[in-house]
Amino acid sequence: MTDWALGVSLVIFLAVAYFVIRIYLHRSLKNNSILDEVYRNARISGHLNILLTRLFRLVVEENMELSETRARADEMIAECKKSIEEEGCSESQMEQLQPFFDRLKTRIYTDKRGEQT
Repeated sequence: MTDWALGVSLVIFLAVAYFVIRIYLHRSLKNNSILDEVYRNARISGHLNILLTRLFRLVVEENMELSETRARADEMIAECKKSIEEEGCSESQMEQLQPFFDRLKTRIYTDKRGEQT
């Protein structure tokens, strides 16, 4: 093949690749549900990280009675659930997160010997 033919075939290949990628991106951006879902999941993950950080600070740094600590922890968990629901979390996602919240509460309500209090 001559250099000229090779150059033309390369230009044709790049043009076809450009239009294929452009059409794919246009369809992807037109149907933003995947990107919206990824962004929503990132925000939900952020809310969960904030909750865990606040609970850690509550348990480690605060010097309160056990019942008061548990009450504050329950409030924080309720606030986190509300924030997640406001993000547009579906019922199925909330059901998937429920075991996490249940384990978190169990952990808060369990003493050092592993007994439920």
